[in-house]
Amino acid sequence: MDLKKIIKPQLNWTWILLITYVIMSFIYPILGLFGFLCMIVPIFLNVIKQGKMHCSHICPRASFFSKFLTLAKWKRSKTPSFFRNNNFKYLLLIVMFGRFTMLVTKYYNNPIKLAINISGLMFMSITVGVIMGLVYNARSWCQICPMMTLMDVMDKNRNKKWGNYEERNV
Repeated sequence: MDLKKIIKPQLNWTWILLITYVIMSFIYPILGLFGFLCMIVPIFLNVIKQGKMHCSHICPRASFFSKFLTLAKWKRSKTPSFFRNNNFKYLLLIVMFGRFTMLVTKYYNNPIKLAINISGLMFMSITVGVIMGLVYNARSWCQICPMMTLMDVMDKNRNKKWGNYEERNV
């Protein structure tokens, strides 16, 4: 089943989820654990063979960057080519997931501290994305987003191991 035909792009409103997450995790730190959804949803959609549907249809960060960073009308610099370099993307993926793994292993028995630290990781990536979006194009973070890189890796490995999904289901 192709969910992309059923679920229409929602990027015009999902930025509200990001703002709500940021505000609510400051007020109620335990809600920082909802940051796990930013990792679980794209992986789930990719596992059920929807590719990068999360990025193109529902990502709250992409929605926020598209909605607000495009309002800045100054001339932006060209996005550096190393952002498209797979080695750079893989390095960022390893660093971010390494940090995430460290947090989970260190604070797995203290949900409040884990939530606060997951929120910190989320805020850091949002901040970097906003800075990149103001300097380069609005969604330049999306080029190096660790989740998008992971989706690419999963797609390549799936196609390598089992062949192209569409070809098998003809």
